[in-house]
Amino acid sequence: MNIKKGEIIQHVLCVVVIILVNTLFFLPQFSGKLINQSDMTQAAGAAQELHEYNKSHDDAALWSSMFGGMPAYQIYTENNKDLWPTVRNLFSLYVSDPAGSFIMGMLMFYACMILLGFHPFLGLMTAIGFGFGTNNIILYEAGHMTKVWTIMTMPFIIGGAYLITKHKYLIGAALVTFGLALNINSGHPQMTYYLALTCIPLIILEIYKAIKSGDFAHLAKSAGILVVGAALAIGANATNLFTTYEYAKDTMRGAPILEASSAAEVSTSKKEGDGLEWEYAMQWSNGAKDVFSGLIPDFVGGGSGRWVARDSYLAQKVGMRKEMQAPTYWGDLPFTSGPIYLGATLLFLFCFQR
Repeated sequence: MNIKKGEIIQHVLCVVVIILVNTLFFLPQFSGKLINQSDMTQAAGAAQELHEYNKSHDDAALWSSMFGGMPAYQIYTENNKDLWPTVRNLFSLYVSDPAGSFIMGMLMFYACMILLGFHPFLGLMTAIGFGFGTNNIILYEAGHMTKVWTIMTMPFIIGGAYLITKHKYLIGAALVTFGLALNINSGHPQMTYYLALTCIPLIILEIYKAIKSGDFAHLAKSAGILVVGAALAIGANATNLFTTYEYAKDTMRGAPILEASSAAEVSTSKKEGDGLEWEYAMQWSNGAKDVFSGLIPDFVGGGSGRWVARDSYLAQKVGMRKEMQAPTYWGDLPFTSGPIYLGATLLFLFCFQR
C-alpha cells in the first residue's frame, strides 16, 4: 500500500480537527468544571464503602452491604491487570472524560471510514456527526458512561464486519475482534445486544447475495471469521460476563424467589416467570412519534425539563415571569433530557455520496 505524503497530512489534520472540536465543545472541563451526573453520583455513593475498605486493607472488598448484602463486582472492583482501560486511554489520547470518550469514538469512526475507502473529509464530517449525536450528549449528561463507552466502540465492529463482506478478511477480523472485545469490556451488554440487532439486515443481505451468486464459500468463510472473532472477544471478557450471568439469576431478571399470594402482589416489573415484564423492559424504547425526532429535533417537544425563556411563545401563553424549566416533551418515553436527533439524519446520509 503506497501512502502519499499528502494523504498523511490530510489524516493528521483530521485528527487535529477532532481534538480541537472536542476541546472547544468541552471547554469547561479543561477549566476544572464538572457536570452533575445523577447516575455517576449514585454510583459513587454505592461504591464509597468499598473504596474506604480498600484504602485500609490489603485485600479487596468483594461484598457490599447494599440491599442487605450483594457481590461487590457489580458495583466496584479493582483490577490492575486489566489492559482494556489502557487501550481505551490510547484511543482517547489520555484525555479524561467527557472529551476523551468522544475523541475515542470519533477517531474509531474516522479510522473505519478511511479503511472503507471514503475520502478523509467525508470521514471527518461523519465522525463528528456520529460523536456529537444528541443521544450521546444526553447519555453523558445523565451519567450513563458505560453506554457512552459501548457506543463509541461500535464503529470498529460494524466497519470490520463490512470489510469482511468485501473479502478483506484479515483487517476485518482484526477490527471485529478488537472492537467487540473493547465493546463488551465497556460494561453495557444491552447496547451490545442492540448492536447485534442492527447487524441482522447486513447478514440477511449477505445470505441473499450468496444465494444469488452461488459464492457460498465466501459466506461460510465470513461467518466463520465472525464467529471466531466473537468467541475471542467474549473469552477476553469471560470473567466479567460469567460473574454477571451468575449474579443475574438472583436479581429481578432471574426467577422469582417468593411466590405471590395474589395477583395484586405481582410486581409491575415482573411476573411469575423468568426475566422482566415486557412493558417494564420496553418502557424506555422509542415510540413511533419519537423516531421522527431523528430528522426533526422537536417533533415531540424536546426535553421533559427544558429551560424556557420568559419571552418565548410558551412563556407568554402560561404567564411565566422568569426563565424556568417546563415539561415540553409529549412522546412515548417516561421522560427524556432531549430528542435523539441525528443532524437531519446526517444531512440525509450526505445525499448518498461516497
